[in-house]
Amino acid sequence: GPPERTPSARLRPASMAGTKTVIFVRHGESEYNRAMRETGKDPLIRDAPLTEKGKTQAAKARDVLAALRGRVESGLPPTERQWLLVVSPLRRALDTA
Repeated sequence: GPPERTPSARLRPASMAGTKTVIFVRHGESEYNRAMRETGKDPLIRDAPLTEKGKTQAAKARDVLAALRGRVESGLPPTERQWLLVVSPLRRALDTA
């Protein structure tokens, strides 16, 4: 699969002043993804749940984002500590979020 991505080491609170940052996180592996990889055929699962691997991936993403948020917010006053989460209504996306 594609290489794991981590936040840029250059992202620091001082560089965030007056800017907005958009972070995209793809959902973890779903039953649909796994079935397609294993069989090459569409399993016709449209709202597929996460696999155990997908749940682990989601937990890892949560930890990375929590650490990033801590680094960014440590340099901001409480009134500027605002994050917005936008997520698809599909189960795999909600479970990842």
